[in-house]
Amino acid sequence: MVTELALFDDVFIAGSAVALLGWALLAVTPRWRVGQLLALTLVPALLAAAYTGLVLAAWQTAHGSFDSLAELRVLFESDALLLAGWLHYLAFDLLIGGWIVRTAQREGIPHGLVLPLLPLTLMFGPVGYLLFLVLRLAWQQGGVFSSAGWATQSPAMWMTRLSFRLPTFEPRLAAAGIALLLLMIPTAFALVFDERLIHGSSIWAKPMRFELGLGIYLLTLAFFLPLAGKAFAATRKGRFVVWGAMLPSFFELGYIVFQAARGEPSHFNETDTFHFVMFQLMGIGALTLTSASAVLAWGLWRSPQPLVGPALRLGLVLGLSLTFILGAGVGIVMAGGPTSVVGGMPGPDDLPLLGWSRQFGDYRVAHFLGVHAMHVIPLFAWVVARWLGQERRWPVAVFALLYSSLTVYALVQALQGRPVI
Repeated sequence: MVTELALFDDVFIAGSAVALLGWALLAVTPRWRVGQLLALTLVPALLAAAYTGLVLAAWQTAHGSFDSLAELRVLFESDALLLAGWLHYLAFDLLIGGWIVRTAQREGIPHGLVLPLLPLTLMFGPVGYLLFLVLRLAWQQGGVFSSAGWATQSPAMWMTRLSFRLPTFEPRLAAAGIALLLLMIPTAFALVFDERLIHGSSIWAKPMRFELGLGIYLLTLAFFLPLAGKAFAATRKGRFVVWGAMLPSFFELGYIVFQAARGEPSHFNETDTFHFVMFQLMGIGALTLTSASAVLAWGLWRSPQPLVGPALRLGLVLGLSLTFILGAGVGIVMAGGPTSVVGGMPGPDDLPLLGWSRQFGDYRVAHFLGVHAMHVIPLFAWVVARWLGQERRWPVAVFALLYSSLTVYALVQALQGRPVI
């Protein structure tokens, strides 16, 4: 028995090493035909041969079956079949990884975007596969958004009634925004299956809120960026709007999901050096991604040939600027405390979905108003331009002042420990 177990250990180590070689070839040499032949033909064949031998040797004497979870547990009490199951996972995960790489090449998805999904597919096969489907769909839709044809199709025809010519969407921001929104689907399943709570709420409630909020934020930038003109989009500032918003968004969400899976809070968690550093990095990331809106506001204001009239242009500039000033400003104040709630802690009686405290002051109310200035003020400006004319800028300025005052009032209310409701 000892000899047999030692042999199984040797096969386990060898099979894992061979599979890692295949993954390395997929990651480093995605277009080398010999490398792909080794990774997607020879390596899976070796794993399949070892798997077949183990099944033939152990199947007849093993107990259990596939009829129920209990029977399956008994079946995998056999070391031989447990090892066979491991080799099965290694082979098929590698084949899925190969399909991901080849599909990405065929559809023009950069290998750099696919590369982070390969270790996820290796460790958690269906997770990597699902994320690639999200990336693939987002990439396809991003390309559609960037084409002139999309803007003339019936789903967007109503937008031609706006007081400006419909621009194309920035494809990278659009793809990233769609990807974040689609990630809400598996997160919703996690919320249903996982009963763990933090401060009385599901540990997956915060990831869902951030997927929704960041997805909308990126899609909004994708819609507004072309209004600044192609010349601005090609500058360093224009590229910063894209990458300065996208990369921190994925970093923030990735850490939030990681912490949720561990059952630990992501924000205000400074229990050790790792969490302290990550919380500081999250603050830097949040400041960076919101600053993209301010940079875009500058580009819209300085555009020599604006695609919008004066009223709407002012609304866009003020809305985007205030998203940075108010949203980031409140965020800095909020980060200085032990929690987002003043005078207490988040609890099960907080407002559904939004999570705002109904017992204590809550910075998140003012933060919410601040970050959504980029939506509310331009929308009001569009109404003004639609009904009063594009030259009427003063109502937009007055509304922006009132909106800012409301946000400051919500901040003061939180500082005083008073709930929103």
